[in-house]
Amino acid sequence: TGERLATKYEFVPLLQAGVDIIQIDVSGVGGILEAKRIAGMAEAHHAQITPHSYAGPISFAAQVQLAACQPNFLIQEMVGTMEGFYRTLVPDCADWQDGYVIPPRRPGLGVDVNEDEVRRHSVERFTETDPLMQNPADRGQ
Repeated sequence: TGERLATKYEFVPLLQAGVDIIQIDVSGVGGILEAKRIAGMAEAHHAQITPHSYAGPISFAAQVQLAACQPNFLIQEMVGTMEGFYRTLVPDCADWQDGYVIPPRRPGLGVDVNEDEVRRHSVERFTETDPLMQNPADRGQ
């Protein structure tokens, strides 16, 4: 319940209705701080959290940080594993032991991004100097 909600205000009716579990998506609600606020609201309503994770290894790393500091954390939702392509992008995205994620001990999200690999898979973006992005009136046409 709640995996598609984007603000703490949207969670209020669910919590007031007495749901037992909410699914906070750190990347969908605006980051770790806002997710922590929503998790605190859930705790005050005796609800547990199951972070919703679908957006890749960086989002997953943020979910792990939320889970590690929240007493009403129940379980981490996963879509697939953090192997293959994800592991290529973020080599240290998750350590597992006996079915549990081991939170990193390093600062921040605790992961390093393989920037060369990200660039290799990036799509070229349009810029203001790109003729396709310019207003024809500005080019004298």
